[in-house]
Amino acid sequence: MEMYERYIRQIVLRGFGLEGQEKLRKTIVCVLGLGGLGSIVSLYLAGMGVGRLRIVDSDIVEEVNLHRQILYDMDDLGKPKAYAAMDKLHRLNPEVEVEALVCHVDEQTIDRVIDGVDIVLDGLDNFETRRIVNRACFRYSIPYVYASVIETYGSIAVFKPGESGCFECIFRGVSDEDLPRCERVGVLPAAVGVIASIEVVEAIKLILGWSPNLVGKMAFIDLYSLTFNVFDISRNPECSVCGRGVT
Repeated sequence: MEMYERYIRQIVLRGFGLEGQEKLRKTIVCVLGLGGLGSIVSLYLAGMGVGRLRIVDSDIVEEVNLHRQILYDMDDLGKPKAYAAMDKLHRLNPEVEVEALVCHVDEQTIDRVIDGVDIVLDGLDNFETRRIVNRACFRYSIPYVYASVIETYGSIAVFKPGESGCFECIFRGVSDEDLPRCERVGVLPAAVGVIASIEVVEAIKLILGWSPNLVGKMAFIDLYSLTFNVFDISRNPECSVCGRGVT
């Protein structure tokens, strides 16, 4: 039991136990994007003792990131986010194996990026890349926990191959040009924290074999009005990714 002392506050949770901790230790999680969402998600997962984290980002740390991307500080300015994050996560929990990839996620890299992982968590900031990730996750039957945040609100959904619809079922035809960008409209750091926390909880449920609340559903949360709404997601039978229209 001494080897689990670090995790004792979660081990004693009802339904968690040593069995749950062992499941975490044997899981490989991929976090795509190490901005506001990805930095918080990575910290929680490393702290909880996920066995292996593959963290992926092509950007460097800039001062404008620091108000919400809590993995970094002034000493990290100019460093690749993936390497700066790996250093911080190692210092937080040296028991977790962290693999840092400095690369852009696209059609050429996605297979390598998610190869061998058990679950993919979304820290991305555009729909084009999410579409690539969604297709690959359904191709390889890997659960994909989607999350997005802008201004004071955000959304979370769990796309589980064989059990739910997918990203394309909901956002077919929506392009990045149709959507606001945080550099134009802003983002509240606390909203990032709330959305990232729920994303982690849904991922932990998947890992432990619990039933995630957001498989086949999407949560929409607005911190300004303090409203929480959960919508059912209909699977599109003609979807080109998860339906009869698969190519």
